[in-house]
Amino acid sequence: MITYEYELDVTPGGAPVCVNLSQYDQDYVLKFCLYSRQGDLDIKQGTTAEICGTKKDGKGYSVDASIDENVVTVSGDNQMTAIAGRQFFELKLKLNGKELNTANFIICVERAALDKDTVKSESVIKELDNAAELADKIIKTVKETENNIKQIAENVSRNASDAALKAENAAVSASQAEESAGAAADFSKESESHSHGGTGTRPGEDTDNSLYYSQLSRQEYERAKKEADRAENFSGFVTPRFLLANNRVYLKRGKTVEFIVANNRMYCKIGA
Repeated sequence: MITYEYELDVTPGGAPVCVNLSQYDQDYVLKFCLYSRQGDLDIKQGTTAEICGTKKDGKGYSVDASIDENVVTVSGDNQMTAIAGRQFFELKLKLNGKELNTANFIICVERAALDKDTVKSESVIKELDNAAELADKIIKTVKETENNIKQIAENVSRNASDAALKAENAAVSASQAEESAGAAADFSKESESHSHGGTGTRPGEDTDNSLYYSQLSRQEYERAKKEADRAENFSGFVTPRFLLANNRVYLKRGKTVEFIVANNRMYCKIGA
């Protein structure tokens, strides 16, 4: 813990003391030895001390301080140094709730080289490797989606054919016997159920029918097309090849560099 000591005049006027700190500093102590240039300073027993002020962001700050005779001590924190720049603070002395003396001083907070919320950059090569890996995953996903769509289409076609055959057989039976009419109607309903649902004859028929799978196939196709377009954007990325000679980095002769912005990032594409 670092302790900074200053002499502070409680008489109004004059140049205020400047306390120099670095942004985000914490775990430090400020000691102010109070005096009055107009005479002796008599600090009575029971006097309390407080430091307060307004930071550069417009927010107020106050903290209690300890006092021993004419020395005021305050433990600083990162709130006092959160904002860079010159900020005016005031030391107040009170006795029984009545304000006795005040002394102004300035805290000069030096800006930190790296803000706390700054995102650290990564290697460009690593970004390109990640892009290539992402492109491979997208291509794999597109192929798996195509296979799934084919399987769904085959199942839909098979169910529709089976339903149509049952309906046809039921119609033939109806012409042969009156009692077969009911069966034909049932098979017709089943055919309708497999076609587009909404008959109430099968559990889950509204999501297990030709119309539903057709719409699902269309959605899967659109998604696969989108993923394929993304894969095409990344497929041409390669890791640049450089030559180190005489403490300089050279790009391999005969290569050209194109820069492409994708997903709010800039990539370089090396070509012949």
